Amino acid sequence: MADKKGRRRRFGAVRQYRSGSWTAPYLAPDGERVRADEAFETKKDAEIWLSQADADPSRGDWRAPDAGAVNFRVYAEKWVDERELAVRAEDLYKHLLRLNLLPTFGALDSDEITAPRVREWRSERLRTTGAKTTVAKAYRLLKGIFETAVDDDLVSRNPCRIKGAGKESAAERRVATVAQVDALADAIGIRWRLMVHLGAYGPMRPEELAGLRRRDVDPDNLVIRVRVAEPERTNGKRAPGETKSDAGVRAVVLPAFLRKEVRQHLAWFAEKGQDGLLFVGETPTRSGSATQPQGSTTWFVPSGRSTTTTTLRTTKRSPPAPGRVLMVRMWCAPRLQV
Repeated sequence: MADKKGRRRRFGAVRQYRSGSWTAPYLAPDGERVRADEAFETKKDAEIWLSQADADPSRGDWRAPDAGAVNFRVYAEKWVDERELAVRAEDLYKHLLRLNLLPTFGALDSDEITAPRVREWRSERLRTTGAKTTVAKAYRLLKGIFETAVDDDLVSRNPCRIKGAGKESAAERRVATVAQVDALADAIGIRWRLMVHLGAYGPMRPEELAGLRRRDVDPDNLVIRVRVAEPERTNGKRAPGETKSDAGVRAVVLPAFLRKEVRQHLAWFAEKGQDGLLFVGETPTRSGSATQPQGSTTWFVPSGRSTTTTTLRTTKRSPPAPGRVLMVRMWCAPRLQV
């Protein structure tokens, strides 16, 4: 289309509708004809918009107008699946998506999620849940997803721009005293007593305790070699894998007072054979099944109150939930009256 002086425009065209409003179509780098979503009130506004569209490709800012028309749920779930995540991280991301992000953003396209919408979502989650740490984790996940979306040219800018929104300020954990650890070890029962002591005096992570085998224990020198970790997934199953870091593969020297307890546990409770698990449950399988045996117990703590545990799911080849056991230890220990 020619301008006022009769010169033909180098890029696009500016046309007026019968209604009096203006439009400014142009041919995009991908060969598609593009026009603004809404009409312009003045010719000047249309020309400014057209000039911006003309400048975008030279700056590397151009993207197809419908590039962001990708459903956020589909993109976010694919984003998680494509990453080589540790099983616990994968479970956490899926949990955060399901409970915190998808209820608000799941039905939207990626380019419909704007900075104001993100601010509104964060405020709503903090107001209704009060879970600052969880909201910070969910915000970091959302920001990470959109960092990739920017790289994929789905959106031109990350809508997560709230300073400090992804930071966590967890309270300092209290450390149980020796008397509290011993009190819980006595209360939990002889089969799990060593697990409590290894978690406290090793120290070892719950997922590391779950992966210990008989061959990892040297009762003569009181050394335990940590080689693997078996974290518990949200479905209750164990996921054999590597330790959290390379430094996690290590030799742990135990205090001398645990010598008798280590020997007794190996003799009474650990599975037979060098590959036998160190910690296994005592409940036999139901109807001969080797996959879904269950058992439950009640732990009586010295304060006089009882703490009913979650059901211990065990199999002949998988340990009970030591992560739960040690979490109960950390929850109860500061409250024990000894």
